[in-house]
Amino acid sequence: MSGQSNWINELLNRRIPQILGMYVATVWLCVEIADWMSERFSVSQSFSAYVFVALISMIPAIAFIAWGHGKPGKDQWTRSQLLIVIFNLILAIYATWHWVEQPRASSQGMEPAIKTITVEDERSGHLIDYEVAKEGMSQKVAIFAWQNNSGNKDHDWLQHGAGWLLGKDLSRTPLISVQTLLTSGAMRQLLGDKGLDQGMGESLPLALQVAQKRSVQWLVRGEISQQGEELTFKAELYDVISGALIKTISYRHVNWLLALDEISKQISDVILSEHSQIEQNFPDLSLSDHLSSNTQAIQFLIDALHSLAFDNDYEKAKQALLTSTSLDPNMAEAYVQQMKLHVNSGEYQQAAEMAEKALNLDYKLYGEEVFEVKAQLYGITGQEDKALKVIENWTKVYPESVRAWLSLANNLLVKGNRLDDAVIAIRKLIDIEPGSQHFLRLSNIHILNDDLKSAESALKELLDLQPNHTGALMALGDLSLRQGQFDRAKQYFEDAELYGSGEFAARLQLAQVEIHVGDIGQAESQLLGLLDDSKNEQQQMQVYLMLEKLYLQRGQFTKALELLETSYSVSQSTQVPIAHLLTYNGKKIGYLAALGQREAARVAMSKLKAQTKSPFREMLVLMKLSYDSLIADYEQLKSDLEQAKAVLENFNMSIYQQFIMHYEAVLKRFENDYDVALSIHEKAINESKQSILTLSNREVLIGFYYEQAKTQFRASLYAEAVATLDYILQSHPRHPESKLLKAEVLLQQGKKQAVKMLFEQLDRQWIDADPEYMEYQRFQKLKAEL
Repeated sequence: MSGQSNWINELLNRRIPQILGMYVATVWLCVEIADWMSERFSVSQSFSAYVFVALISMIPAIAFIAWGHGKPGKDQWTRSQLLIVIFNLILAIYATWHWVEQPRASSQGMEPAIKTITVEDERSGHLIDYEVAKEGMSQKVAIFAWQNNSGNKDHDWLQHGAGWLLGKDLSRTPLISVQTLLTSGAMRQLLGDKGLDQGMGESLPLALQVAQKRSVQWLVRGEISQQGEELTFKAELYDVISGALIKTISYRHVNWLLALDEISKQISDVILSEHSQIEQNFPDLSLSDHLSSNTQAIQFLIDALHSLAFDNDYEKAKQALLTSTSLDPNMAEAYVQQMKLHVNSGEYQQAAEMAEKALNLDYKLYGEEVFEVKAQLYGITGQEDKALKVIENWTKVYPESVRAWLSLANNLLVKGNRLDDAVIAIRKLIDIEPGSQHFLRLSNIHILNDDLKSAESALKELLDLQPNHTGALMALGDLSLRQGQFDRAKQYFEDAELYGSGEFAARLQLAQVEIHVGDIGQAESQLLGLLDDSKNEQQQMQVYLMLEKLYLQRGQFTKALELLETSYSVSQSTQVPIAHLLTYNGKKIGYLAALGQREAARVAMSKLKAQTKSPFREMLVLMKLSYDSLIADYEQLKSDLEQAKAVLENFNMSIYQQFIMHYEAVLKRFENDYDVALSIHEKAINESKQSILTLSNREVLIGFYYEQAKTQFRASLYAEAVATLDYILQSHPRHPESKLLKAEVLLQQGKKQAVKMLFEQLDRQWIDADPEYMEYQRFQKLKAEL
């Protein structure tokens, strides 16, 4: 005990505690000064770390010096003391290098995740700098629905809302892109195909499967619970490749926006753990800062998104968005959604107003949305060149954005049919999402380019990456149908049915093969069976469309009209409002006209005009051209054609130029100017072949060929007319109007036996045709004359 007391007395006698205490206080003061210098002057932010590690590392030397020189009075430095201080100084330098400089150098040596690019503003022409993600650095996240375990149904809206809000916050940096059930139709469809129409209750294996198909690296699932006034959000972050649970994050707060902010920050820290200085480039704004602090306004916004995504209820969504902006007039996201709603409703003027409001609040928008809103604004105001410029800039600033490149590819197809440039854009998408559905898009572009061999190669390239890919098999079957290779098409569809996930679509296409070359009665039975087996309204609508095609081949326009009414609600639920309005009424007018009910068709056209707004009200003249041609009203066609040209000149929608050329050719035929008519027919067909409209509706191109054959017939070019009609019948062997026209041509050539065979085919095909159907009446007249 006496020895320990003497030791303590010796330490105090040599003033070691006092000296070390003063030294530690000096270290703290020096670190504070270093921090202050880093903030006020051009000094590295790591300066205080250097000071702290270096000074703390010298404590052994300070203690040794105090032991040797702490006593009052004069003393001498010894050689051993100098060596120990020098050794400690070397040790301090090593510690500083090991703990500060080496990690800093390693961080600086890491490939930067961010780079700066310069693009030209589409409006002013000024150069603008953007900080963007370097290639290969962006991270993709899929967020699924959250389970509401709070016992309070008032929080049900957060089941989809929490993921969407989390996604908005994560997406503040170009290094992270997010897909949620409220933003990704593909995710909803993949879950819907498994019977989860509302996207709820998926198992982890299914969630991982969907995430893999969407080519994302990270998966987030979550749940919500409640304790008193506080909500608890629990998120699970998974690595999609391994399926491993990487981190579970739980946060509870009475202000649930702050809880989601914290979860977002922790998820972002994990995803971007390899990248330093991210927060300096992109400040960590809270949801209340960049979205809204008004939780009621946010709830109405989420309600609107849900109504659109899952119910296609535009009226309900519209009211919810109006309420949202009334509660928070500075909620930029609500204006973006209103813009999209008005575009899909054909209300371009209102859409432009909402776009302007959103852009006035662009500082609150997620970066990609600024480009999307700008492009949409230019597009709906007829400024195609500026819209394309914005989208090109979008792909530069977000070089791994699927939305950006897909938008560019689609716009290149629409504007000027820039197919080669569109191929480059789709190839970029394939690089971003290898083995994905983009091969299907690439194949479609090759089809537009009339390069069916390359189209087939693209699909087989996808099959090499993913054997038995049902989408590729279905597309190969469709490609075979286009070439009239029905046995081959049937084999592809049967293979797709065998591999499971494409069973419904495959059965639908097998019924189409029957419509083309098999038993039409059997096809109808198959389709009615599919209608009973359909899992959702999208599948029902596909069946209705196929049944409609079947009735038209039979000349049963009355049944087609009845089917149109039967499918009305399903059409309304599965299409955007303007598409439903134009498709439903356009078909109705055409079918009434085909039945010779001109007054009913005229009334339907007037009603449609009253229901549409600019520019679609003016563009209805394009629909009127078809009616004029069908009833052979030469004077009205001439007048409507001039009006249609003026409309397209004002609205600059080049995709519809093919119809102007087509009806110009029809008009020239009416005027007996066959050489000019045939020249214009050829231009219209070439334009239509390269049109994106032809991909979704090949009947447009078939109609162009049919009218060309009529002109060739009127010009007495019988061999050419037969060749054109045979081309149609190769892929549509039961196209009744083409058979009838071919019979007329052959009759002029004196080939009565061939005509008789065609008439026998039409007799069987039109056995239940409507007597009022004008083509059927013409058939009966020709048959009587023969």
